[in-house]
Amino acid sequence: WNDPPGRLLQRRLVRQLRAARIAPVIADRLPSRIDQVRVTGLVERFERVRTDAGWAAAVRLELRADAGDAQLPVLLGTYEAQVAADGESMQATVRAFATATDEVLARFIGELAATRG
Repeated sequence: WNDPPGRLLQRRLVRQLRAARIAPVIADRLPSRIDQVRVTGLVERFERVRTDAGWAAAVRLELRADAGDAQLPVLLGTYEAQVAADGESMQATVRAFATATDEVLARFIGELAATRG
């Protein structure tokens, strides 16, 4: 990897938010004077695990959306998924990581969209 996992996850989230058209502008950096929803997260689990059926990717992210100067978050939740790899190779596990991450982010984006009406 050229970038740390957190940065890779950030880029994936930005791409998915753009694809969902959840807001007119989606960027990883905006000036603080612009009214914005800021998404922050914590990687709680991102690991390859052995199961009875083989390998799996386990992903758990705590994601938070804050709007402007509000004291409480618009959305705060922990999202997790575990996806079985389609083989024993590391490449199969990487594909499982992608699927698990996409499942987690899709749930977050769905809940975020619901808060925005």
